[in-house]
Amino acid sequence: GERELIAAYVSRLNDTEFCSSSHGAFAAAQLAGGQDLVEAVLADPGTAPVSGRLRALLGVAAEVQGAARPVSDKVIAAARAEGADDTDLHDTVLIAA
Repeated sequence: GERELIAAYVSRLNDTEFCSSSHGAFAAAQLAGGQDLVEAVLADPGTAPVSGRLRALLGVAAEVQGAARPVSDKVIAAARAEGADDTDLHDTVLIAA
């Protein structure tokens, strides 16, 4: 569910509505918050009702999507501070790249 939500968010940042909708539908089916949660994340992940860990991973994904350079130590540290491990970070970067 979280991976699909991250993919929906990155797809929205890429302005690919079909991909965003497809990933969003899978995320909505898999996550307790359903479509309301997906819409909240797509509108503003900073205020969406998600865990600090997921919010930090969305920040990592946004940085990967928005720049053709390495992810900053700042967003990695923020994600780790919220409990993200190497697998979470690896998967997020692969989804967003």
